[in-house]
Amino acid sequence: NAFAAQGLTPGDRVAAQVEKSHDALAVYAACVQAGLVFLPLNTGYTVDELSYFIEDSGASMVICKGDRREALTPIAKKHRAQIETLEDDGTGSLPDKAGDQADSFKTVKRTEDDLAALLYTSGTTGRSKGAMLTHRNLASNAVTLAALWRFTAADVMMSYPVEMAHLRGSTSRPATADWLSRIHARPAYQRLLEEMRRQQAVAEGKQHLPVFPSIRIRDGPHGLHRYDAAWMGE
Repeated sequence: NAFAAQGLTPGDRVAAQVEKSHDALAVYAACVQAGLVFLPLNTGYTVDELSYFIEDSGASMVICKGDRREALTPIAKKHRAQIETLEDDGTGSLPDKAGDQADSFKTVKRTEDDLAALLYTSGTTGRSKGAMLTHRNLASNAVTLAALWRFTAADVMMSYPVEMAHLRGSTSRPATADWLSRIHARPAYQRLLEEMRRQQAVAEGKQHLPVFPSIRIRDGPHGLHRYDAAWMGE
């Protein structure tokens, strides 16, 4: 409702450079429901880098933390994009506007081949390019991961510092998400495994950990747990 009240229509791009949180996930869900195209941006990108992404994607709205609003406002204005804020604690101009809206919203009809998200490549071999993901792409990813990793509604997914842009099918899985704050250093690796055993959790992530192959842990009545380190070599 907040997006619609701001004049966004199906197909418009919403660029979000915010920390991973339940509110950020709600932004993604709102984009899907309103037929908007979600563009998650790494929180490490500089203002100059963001200028390229905003221009290249044709974003109609930019969501950022409050401490970046002043620097991003002229860029957003140049590309005729609105700018809203979302803080780690769930406050900000966007939540304020959402709070004034109705609790229900009629989901916009979209087809499997309509664009759902834009994810930019890392730019390792050249300038970052926007990969176009349709609703069919995301649904296929979610179904495949659920089948291969055998998620159920009783599972807990422990996700630590993966950016929103790297969540892959996580946002579509039936498991409960337990998102940890940033962790650092190699001792955290052992704590991660201990936490997995404690919570009967499935962990997904990639940053700030040593490179190991995928680790499978059998522990407790629920059997298989999987820690996916496949992306660590990026």
